[in-house]
Amino acid sequence: MGIYEKIRALPDCMNSIDLRTIYIEILNEDKNGKYSKVEIARALWELSNRQWHTYELIDDELKILIADWIEKSWDLMPIDRLHLIVGICAMLAIPKGLELLNRTIEKITDRGIAAELNDERVDLEKSVIDPFYDMKKFK
Repeated sequence: MGIYEKIRALPDCMNSIDLRTIYIEILNEDKNGKYSKVEIARALWELSNRQWHTYELIDDELKILIADWIEKSWDLMPIDRLHLIVGICAMLAIPKGLELLNRTIEKITDRGIAAELNDERVDLEKSVIDPFYDMKKFK
């Protein structure tokens, strides 16, 4: 069973303390090189979705660790999988993703992909400030 499948098998509702422990485990698995960057990104996306549903922000130390992974992994990620990292950044309010996304959009020559990433940038700009910004409409 891969790391993504292990994360998918976790309960949908978890507390932030348990999630933090699993984040660290995933980041350590990446250092071991056992899984591809895409598999790690998929696992982090699933875990970030669970974290987002706690309506709690991750601590600054964990945010730095994940931002470091994002920066090291960004250029190794296939362009059609960048949405995974953008989603992680949006759910966890990690501004590093916005910086990397802006840099990438400037370099892309395929207008369709650039337009898609630009749409994601609009949401990410709001989410890195407040990942729960779109929930306010339900108040």
